[in-house]
Amino acid sequence: MSLSPDQIEHYWQEGYVTGLRALSEEEAGAFLAELEEIEAREVEARGGRWHPRDYRPWEQEDHPLVDWLDRLARHPAVLDHVASLLGPDILVRNCDVFIKEPGVRRGIGWHRDTAVTGEDADRLLTVWLGLTDADDAKGALRFSARSHRQDIPGGPKDRFTLTLTKEAATHLDPERTVHNTLRPGMMSMHHFATVHSSGPNTTTSRRVAFVGRYMSPAISTDTAESGQATLVRGQDTHRHFALKPRFPMTWTS
Repeated sequence: MSLSPDQIEHYWQEGYVTGLRALSEEEAGAFLAELEEIEAREVEARGGRWHPRDYRPWEQEDHPLVDWLDRLARHPAVLDHVASLLGPDILVRNCDVFIKEPGVRRGIGWHRDTAVTGEDADRLLTVWLGLTDADDAKGALRFSARSHRQDIPGGPKDRFTLTLTKEAATHLDPERTVHNTLRPGMMSMHHFATVHSSGPNTTTSRRVAFVGRYMSPAISTDTAESGQATLVRGQDTHRHFALKPRFPMTWTS
């Protein structure tokens, strides 16, 4: 399941690689069904809606999503793809579940996952794994190719200003916009500095994705913006991070 030399070259040149098969469609469907079963069970237990406050797994050691997220983050096929770019030793900084409900009219503006540039930033990447299909109508990701090497005037300066201003976004080349269309069980990976966005979900069904932030143990804690991590493959011989059995998890609905 590792990347081909052409895919590796494409990632470093363009800032992303996509169309990677990580799960079969049947396996993706099973993870999705399990998620929906957890949601239904929690709604019933609470006598109504599972409120946004309960979508905060990092605050609850026994949160119902913990094991589910952990299995996705450690899935061998996902890690094989990540290892092609980061090497055999892999840490997780944090993970997310992104659910874009049907009819949601808002999208996510152009942004980076970090304001850091340079060699150290090359040791961070984001995995986007679809559990449903994702296309423009459902608000799939869009990448601005080669933007990970682009110095954007007025662009992000720190982790609190990762979204580009309208003026900064004018420096992106529209002809380099890539639409990240994926089938269930397929994934993409993008460099933390690659500018990306997503549109609204205009369909009648959800868009559900697992998102993992992976990094090499060689990275500095300043670049990672965290002093802790979870080792999911290989060894940590650098010892920059306090290794935890569980990584921070969030759920954006």
